[in-house]
Amino acid sequence: AHGWSHKDLQHTSLGVIWFCGGLLSTYMLRRAGPRQRSLFPSIILVFTGCAMAAHEQSSEFSTRVHFVFGLSLVLAGLTRCIEIMLLTTGLISADSKEPNPFQYIPVFFLCHSGVAFMSANAESVAAIGNMGIDIGTFSLGYLSVSFLLFFYAYFMMQLYSELGARPDKEMALPTASDGMVYQTVGQQDAEVSAVADSIPAHGDSHVLFDANDDDDDDSEYGNEGHDAQTLGFGASTRHARASRGSRPSDDIELGSLHTN
Repeated sequence: AHGWSHKDLQHTSLGVIWFCGGLLSTYMLRRAGPRQRSLFPSIILVFTGCAMAAHEQSSEFSTRVHFVFGLSLVLAGLTRCIEIMLLTTGLISADSKEPNPFQYIPVFFLCHSGVAFMSANAESVAAIGNMGIDIGTFSLGYLSVSFLLFFYAYFMMQLYSELGARPDKEMALPTASDGMVYQTVGQQDAEVSAVADSIPAHGDSHVLFDANDDDDDDSEYGNEGHDAQTLGFGASTRHARASRGSRPSDDIELGSLHTN
């Protein structure tokens, strides 16, 4: 079995410094308030960038690509340190809804370092080196890709924020996550109006049926020869409505039962 190379040792040491520095930062901020920050994650980024910039590769072009990647990490760590100092000293308000323009700089350098890291694989570096592209053109090309990715993320966040803050409720985004199909207020009003128009009118918009229909049916059945001494709904019900002035569908009273 072959022993560990310098690449294996350097990658392992980077994992150890990230674990130890992250453990220290997490413990220091265990009781921190919303305004408190730790500089140790930024310091870890700076040391990681320095290690990547000095990371020797099999080719000169690959070594320079790693140098660009390490430089992006160093700039991200330094600008993050400056941002934390501005936040803790009160020069930048932590309660502001709109971030300070300087706060976008560390995020952009982190985005660029990620793009540079993904472009530093052996296959792509060998293909670009064989095409005769120098490190300057390579760096500017992937810098343009970083700008486009940052623009896409910023545009989507601004679009979500503006749509959610609209006073027009018909354009507001749903807040529930129950998987139901949502409708705007105008669509709901249109459906309610359509249902209301389909209901037959009985003189009162709140009445869905009229008890007089049943009374009329009972009278017709009585005229056809049914036993009127068994059920006496009609006369007593109309008498109760006339005495109280209630709506036709408020109540129905039973009449007296006559037996032979």
